[in-house]
Formats: sequence, C-alpha cells, structure tokens
Amino acid sequence: MVDYARLIAEEMGRRDSAIAMIASQAKREIELHSLFMNMEFSLGDEVAKANHELDKRSSPAIQGPVRPDKNENAIELSFGPRDPCFRMSVQSAESQPGQLKLHAELLDETGSIIDQTNYEIEEDANSLSVYKPIVEGSPNRASALTAAEIGQEIVTGIICGRFA
Repeated sequence: MVDYARLIAEEMGRRDSAIAMIASQAKREIELHSLFMNMEFSLGDEVAKANHELDKRSSPAIQGPVRPDKNENAIELSFGPRDPCFRMSVQSAESQPGQLKLHAELLDETGSIIDQTNYEIEEDANSLSVYKPIVEGSPNRASALTAAEIGQEIVTGIICGRFA
C-alpha cells in the first residue's frame, strides 16, 4: 500500500528545498553585484584622490574605472601609456569550486601581467566579506577588507607598479 501522506510530504520538502536554494543563489548574486558596484565606486574615489596629487606634479592621470563589458563583473583602469594598466574581475577559486575571488592584475604597456593578487570572497550569514588570502583558498579571516581599503591598495599598486 502506498503512503500518500509520506510521499506528498517528501515531495513538498524537496520542492521547498529547491525554492530555498534558488532564493539563496539569487541573494548571493545580488550581494555579489552590490559588492562589485561598491568596488567600482571606491576605485573611482581613490582614483580621484590620486589624480589630484598627480595633477599637482603634471603627471599623467589614472583613467577609469570603466567596465569593458557592461554585463560582466570586470573593471579596468588606465595610467599614462598603459591602457589598461589594471584589470579586476570576479573569478571562481581554482582550489575550491563554488568559492569566488576578486582577481586583480597590473599590466605593462604591452598588456603583459606584471603583478597580480587575489581577494577571497566568503559568504557570511548576512553578507559577503572580502579577505586578503594568507595562501590561495585560505583567507585571513582576522581582517575583513572594505571596498575602500581594496581601492587604496589597488591605486597604490598602480602608482608603484606592484601590489604590496
């Protein structure tokens, strides 16, 4: 004999679980987009501060941030003859499937990578947090980074030609 009550309860449980997983993924996508927009705004603020000082010295200004593709989570900056001189994108961590990272690259005049760094993205209970990794896949959870702190690190790296 078929236990229809149990069968229906199991199906409803699977449906509710699938709905919760889809809602969780949608929430994560919105938070990732928000994080990336904050990065873009913070980079713009830091670029403006740096350009103010560069202008005083009659040095070339940093241009950007710009998105090469509006639908992609990527940002580029230019500095003097280096166009682009910096690129940041959201990537999947190779060591841990499903784990995301902000991958930052400094580029020379020919477009070759001269330095790169990653910022690990982790999902907390309420939001996404960004950490500088100790080694890849192992974030330094003792100090979460804000978008402003990452922006300062990036603009400093552009001016110095390397990440700290």
